[in-house]
This record gives sequence, C-alpha cells and structure tokens, in this order.
Amino acid sequence: MIYRMYGLLLLSTGFAVAMLYRAIQTQKIDRSAYWIAASCCCGGAGLVALSTTSNVLHWIGIILFVATPSLLHVAIGSATRQSTRRTLPWMAGIATVCFLWTVILNIMFPDWILRRAPAILSIPFMQAGNIWFLLRHKDSPTRLANIAMALFLFLHIVVFALRSDDILMDASHERWLTYAGMTIVVGLGGSFLGMEALRSRHEMERLAMTDPLTGLLNRRALEVVAHRELQRCIRLDKSCSALMMDIDRFKEINDAMGHAAGDAALRAVAEVLQSMLRPTDAVITRHGGDEFFVLLPEYGEDNAEWIANQIRQGVAECRLLAVDDTPFRIQVSIGVTTCSKHDMTVQDLLHASDILLYREKQISRSQEAAMLLKDQRAEGGAHVHPSNA
Repeated sequence: MIYRMYGLLLLSTGFAVAMLYRAIQTQKIDRSAYWIAASCCCGGAGLVALSTTSNVLHWIGIILFVATPSLLHVAIGSATRQSTRRTLPWMAGIATVCFLWTVILNIMFPDWILRRAPAILSIPFMQAGNIWFLLRHKDSPTRLANIAMALFLFLHIVVFALRSDDILMDASHERWLTYAGMTIVVGLGGSFLGMEALRSRHEMERLAMTDPLTGLLNRRALEVVAHRELQRCIRLDKSCSALMMDIDRFKEINDAMGHAAGDAALRAVAEVLQSMLRPTDAVITRHGGDEFFVLLPEYGEDNAEWIANQIRQGVAECRLLAVDDTPFRIQVSIGVTTCSKHDMTVQDLLHASDILLYREKQISRSQEAAMLLKDQRAEGGAHVHPSNA
C-alpha cells in the first residue's frame, strides 16, 4: 500500500513539475522538464509495480526503480547545465551490474533472503553520486536549489535504509517515515522548480549588466563589480589602477564607412581587451559610446602603463573590414591612473582617468598638427595660422 501511494505521488509530481517547469523556463530548447518527468514517472511506475503480487511486474518494478537514479542524474545535469557525458556511463553501469547481480543471485539462491540486496544497495550508492554532482560546483547560480535537492536526496537515502532493514517500523515510526517520504517527493520537485527560478534571475541580472554589442560589462555593472574590487584593494592595502580609453576619430569612421564599421571597431577593441585581460584580473566595461573603462585590481602604476601600451599595440594591429570590404585600422587613446588615497571611489578613478585620456588626445592631435605643418612647409604649400584653422 505504501509503495503504491509513493508511486502515484511520484507520477503526479512528475507531471505537475514538467508542466510548471515548461511554463516558467526561459529557454524553450531546454529538455530538463522531460528528464524530470521521466525520472519521476519511472520511479513512480516502478513503485506501483513493486506493490503488486505479480512476479513479472515485480521484476519490471525493480528495473524501473534501479534505472531511476540514472534518469535523475540526467535531469540534474540538464537543469544545472552540467555535462553528464563522463558521469552517466558510470551511473548506468552501476545500475546494470547491480541488476544483473540480483538476477544471478535469484537464479542461484532463490530462497536466500538477501538475493535482491544488490539492486537495493545500488539506490543509495547512486543517489550519493547525485548528491556529489549537485554540490561539486560552488559558484553555480542554482547553488541554493542544488543544496536543497542534495538534502532531500540524503533524506531519501536515510528513509530508504530504514525501510529496507525494517528499522523503526512500529506504527508510530511508520507514520513518520511515510510523512518523510512524501516530503522527499514534493521537495525534489520543488527543488527543480527552484533551479529554474534561480537560473532565470541570474540570466536577467547578467543581461541587465552586459553590453549586447561587445559582451562586456556595462555601466550598471561597473557600479557594482568595480566598487567591490576597489574596496577589496583598499582593505588589503593593495594598489588599484584604472584605464579609460576611446577610439580615435570614431565619429569619422561612422560617417565615412557606416555604423556597421563603427560596431566592428567596438567589437575589435572588446576582443583585444578580453584576450589580454582575464576576468579574474580585471573589470572590463563598455562605459558608453566608444569609451571603455578597465579597472585593474592589485596593479601598480608601472604595470598599468605596460598593459595600456600592450592594448594600444594590440588594437593597432587589428585589420577590420567595412560593409563594402574596405579595409581600415583603428587606434585608441588611453588615460591611466592609479588609486592614491584610501578614500578614493570608482567615480574618482573614472574622473581622473578621463582627464588623462583627454590630455593624451590633445597631445596626439598637437603632434599630428605639427607633422602636417611640417609636411606642408616641406612641400612649399600655404601656411595656415592656428587662429584661422
């Protein structure tokens, strides 16, 4: 009777979770709902079959019940975005070996009370593997739901062991174990829904803080991430530098070759920054328009200047193509500043690096004007007074 009740509860839970999961999930190509429903239905059908007196159905129930942890493993991998390519063969292999071992023992020792022990023992062993699979990534966006599901699976192992060994099976404890079993079924379903809710929230936060064109963090993320990193450096008494950069003559690129060329230039700068700086070493943001801001935690002034020179060289080496396949190149100007006070904020670094960026652009334009004037004099051309330029 208990097996049948658990089985029907699993079947209904699998159906309900699949419908709700499909309704709230953000990526419709996701197959998590199907695997969740399959694991619940497999376990539920197995328990219903085990509750019958038919020997054939009893063996079918054992097959389904032993296969349930493997299906659950696939469901967990799909829901948490983890690959099961290496772990699933082990799970399926354990289930197959334990079932075959059970069949052999039943043929050789049909009256032995422990003849079905391998199939029974495989369940807690594989569920322990699922618990490890849930907890192995500490930075997972669904970690809270992963921990909740791991706790329910651990409770399932405990209840399964108590029922299998006929421990605490008087009327009072039997009732509490029944309540625990129903809690496990509902809790596992709720944990799956929690995974999708947490992942959806994480995805919305990521989109809100990411520039869609370059894939870099945007200005909103700068206020959160950069502030945290700067405060960490101040707390540890470490240096912190910042780079403010923009693309030289960006408006001319847009006007002469179109906005597609301008977008290509922005993406090229972003790719150079991402190739030279790891996310763990720098906070790279598109500040707006053609401006980029990079925070360099634990970088001193000399190291920051070296990074800036590497970025200038890397951008200058990029060969870009306009829509009509016209090749063009770009350059960036960079203002470099280093945190000098313990009360400096991200806005202070932004302001200081922006001033230095403006100075560099003024120097660059003055040098270009001087070179142009020198060329004109060498060619004997007209002299243009600065006041008439």
